[in-house]
Amino acid sequence: LKGIDDVGLLGEISKVISGQLGVAIRKLSLEAADGLFEGHIQLLARDAAQVQQVCRNLQQIPHVKHAKRVEE
Repeated sequence: LKGIDDVGLLGEISKVISGQLGVAIRKLSLEAADGLFEGHIQLLARDAAQVQQVCRNLQQIPHVKHAKRVEE
């Protein structure tokens, strides 16, 4: 995830992932500097399609500018 840092952003991200989509968050890290943030989220999803849906929904949050799936 990348975007503009804002108060309450972590709550919005969590609400979209766990609340709206019912996906479990395994690990979450966010770092902010100079008004911008970058984060990585590890999910317990059913399949790649569900991860893509999470990314699309996260991009609907006003301050999230970029969300993509990354395989480690």
